[in-house]
This record gives sequence, C-alpha cells and structure tokens, in this order.
Amino acid sequence: NALVTPPANVKGNLYVEGASEDPVLAGVLAGAYASSALKAGIMPCMPCCALRETEIEYADTLVNQRALREYYLKPFEIAAFAAEGGAIVTSRAVLKGEYADVNGTLVHRWLCEELGREKFLLCDGTDAKAAVLGLRAGYALCIGASSAALETALQYDAELKSAVEKENVSLGTLEAARREGTAFPLEKLNEAAARTIDFALVCDKLQAAEKPDGEKKNAEEIA
Repeated sequence: NALVTPPANVKGNLYVEGASEDPVLAGVLAGAYASSALKAGIMPCMPCCALRETEIEYADTLVNQRALREYYLKPFEIAAFAAEGGAIVTSRAVLKGEYADVNGTLVHRWLCEELGREKFLLCDGTDAKAAVLGLRAGYALCIGASSAALETALQYDAELKSAVEKENVSLGTLEAARREGTAFPLEKLNEAAARTIDFALVCDKLQAAEKPDGEKKNAEEIA
C-alpha cells in the first residue's frame, strides 16, 4: 500500500528529470501528488532526494551550500511539509564517488535534524554496501539492495567483537569497521527491522483509517 510519486527535483538542465525549473513550483506539485495519495489511503514515497552529478556537471555556476539548500533541496522541504507523514526515498545517483542514498550529511543533518524525518526514510540503492550504510544511517527500508553485504558485515562484526573480548583486537578497530560499513552490529539490525515493521504497519493502516468527517488520517497521526 505504497506509491512512488513523481520526483520533486527541479529541472536544472535539459538532462535531468523534473517538473519545473522553479523549486517552489516543483515542491508544490510534488506535495500535491503526495498529499493526494495520503487522502486516498496510500503511503506516498517521494523519490530522488539528492543532488546528482548530472546536475552538477551541467550547472552554469559552482554548486555551493546555498544553492543546494535554496534550489536543489527546496522542493523536498516544501513537499515534506505538504504531505506530513509521507516517506522520502533518497536517490541512488552517484555524488562525487559516494552514493547519495547513503550520504550521511544529507540524511542526518538535513532530513533528520532540520526536517525531522527520522521515521520514514527509504533507500533506493543497488550498490553492494547500500544496505549496510543505509540501515546504519537510519533508513526504514532499502529498496533493491543486496543482503549479501549485510550478512557479511554482521558476521565480521561478531568476529571482531569476539576478538575484542579476547583482547586480540582493539576496540578502535571494531569502531572503525562499523564506520566504514564493513562491520554491522546485530542490535542495529534489530532497530532497522523495527523501523521497517513500523513503516509496513502504517502503510497497512492508512487504507482503513478515516476521520469522523470522512477524511483520511495522515501517517503521523496513525504512527
């Protein structure tokens, strides 16, 4: 019971998808799609939340922090408040060698701290480490990611923890492996599973939940 809605990205050049060159108009349109889905009892998932290399390559000027906030990310901010409770899907586009769907700055400082979107963040990534880094960053679900890297990281974490207890490996080595994504603790996997279950339950309840006046409740009220 979830729907990937049209992207909120601004059309900064001819080579990227987007509804408009105007970030405000793009945000209003994306928010309208998402809020309409919520009213129909469907969980909206707004995709492609990222600054892509295609946008950087064909930009007329250097993309700085101000341009990122006021132009490229502005539509998502508008749409997020228009569709309170909907999910946001980060892009798997490559950004300076790092997959944008696991960009810690984008996830933690902007989506989580500034917009308060801790609960329903989805990762659209096919990179080998996307599942590990995405779940570590606090995503509710990783779409299209392989579980093989996650299983390997869980096993490696268990081996390192055992070595630390036997004093064969330093605690710093374990912490460094977790930061790099080569190791992933079991307790973090349990937290990620809980977020995924919460997301699934809200998607399921959205369809049946109605207010006394007949309007659908949004996802935040149900959660």
